[in-house]
Amino acid sequence: MAHYKQGNDKQGEFVAVIPEEQITEGSFEATACLIVDHVLDLSSFESDFNNDAGGASAYSPGTLLKVILSAYHRGITSSRKIEHLCRYNTVFMALSSFLTPDHSTIAAFVSKNPQRLEGIFIEIFNVLIGCRFTFKAISSKPFWLVCIAEKDINQEDNPVLLSLRARSPESLPTQARS
Repeated sequence: MAHYKQGNDKQGEFVAVIPEEQITEGSFEATACLIVDHVLDLSSFESDFNNDAGGASAYSPGTLLKVILSAYHRGITSSRKIEHLCRYNTVFMALSSFLTPDHSTIAAFVSKNPQRLEGIFIEIFNVLIGCRFTFKAISSKPFWLVCIAEKDINQEDNPVLLSLRARSPESLPTQARS
């Protein structure tokens, strides 16, 4: 009888997590990072924070957006589940820069900014259309627009993503820039 190596899936393991290896090029998460980091204007969130002279440091709106968008894309909307992902999922660890926002922080960010998030999600939706993402269905709630995006073409021939990678927002389609 053959003799096989035995693994132990009940045992925890220390694993080195290298952020750039967790977010694969061409994935929704990589596209969301490019859009949040190089296209969106998040300056409207600055007035929400009054901790220049003192107080605890806040999570950046960009970090929270990346985590929330990626969770929503996977159909996960519970702030507790999103917190769990940031704590235990290596992709979400990389998206959050190894920060673990509390579920109340995530929920407060979403509930305090419905109009801003709606506008941001629509802007991202327009960019994703320009990136040749397709959508299975669109719910009546704007927050769900991004959840159902799926890539249907090869990344190498996508001119919009190539320009995003080059960090040149000026070369995005007109509807994505406005």
